[in-house]
Amino acid sequence: MARPRLSERRERPWEAVCTLGEALQAIERVEAILANREAEGLSISVIVNNAATEDCYEVYEREWQLMQRYPELAFDFHLIDGHDRPLSEVVSIEFSDHYLRV
Repeated sequence: MARPRLSERRERPWEAVCTLGEALQAIERVEAILANREAEGLSISVIVNNAATEDCYEVYEREWQLMQRYPELAFDFHLIDGHDRPLSEVVSIEFSDHYLRV
């Protein structure tokens, strides 16, 4: 298998973030995704608000599907519940490489 070109390797992580964002739109309690580039992949925080256990399992399933779709990337996922706090009190958006409101 040929190694992807440098431009493809740079774009692929952001494509994965957008793919996850589309997949999570169906889950009402998901508010945002924050992603930071790491050496071989991404650190992704999914921000939810008052999520039930079933909502969390749905997020985990979508994350698993993402890992299957992008096996060349390493992922470090975090699920953060804001518990009715404004997003700005839960995470620092300015320190994220990529921010996606869901």
